[in-house]
Amino acid sequence: MAESMGWLLLYIIIRPLSISSQAGAAAFAVRRAYAIITKVLTLGFVPRDACATMRGTSDIVHAAAMRGRNALEAEQLGQTIVESVVGKMGEDVVLLDIRTLSSIADYFVICSGASERQLHALAEEVRSKMQTTGTKLLRGEGSTASGWLLMDFGSVVVHIFSPPTRRYYNLEQLWKDARTVVRIL
Repeated sequence: MAESMGWLLLYIIIRPLSISSQAGAAAFAVRRAYAIITKVLTLGFVPRDACATMRGTSDIVHAAAMRGRNALEAEQLGQTIVESVVGKMGEDVVLLDIRTLSSIADYFVICSGASERQLHALAEEVRSKMQTTGTKLLRGEGSTASGWLLMDFGSVVVHIFSPPTRRYYNLEQLWKDARTVVRIL
């Protein structure tokens, strides 16, 4: 697992550099990537200092590093998000463990809000709570008007739906083989 993750990180770092015409910059990035991958293979996850080293390379590399957090830290992050959603009266909150099914994240948090205003409040609460824990929002997608907001925190991806949109996309069925860690109706 760690070895394949290390080679994936190497590919993500090296691939964009093969397009670059600046050989010196590319060689520096390759040396930096090799050092990071050595840490990944040794420790089994990407340590925080490696994340700091990679921040200058690209959001994709940083996202891959954030996904390399150890399982306990990712689950605690997911639990914190669930608590913040429940605190803002989110409906049908689910925390799914997708580590064995996908490399895009370790956990999904799926929840619903009754109105556009509540969807916005849920997203703001999650964003605020993650800022206080020092977790960076890597990417946010969607809008309250569309009925689906997605927030990528690296090891945890949050899906905030309106009830009709959630029924339509039915992510729980799509990820039915994932282990349900928490479900709060």
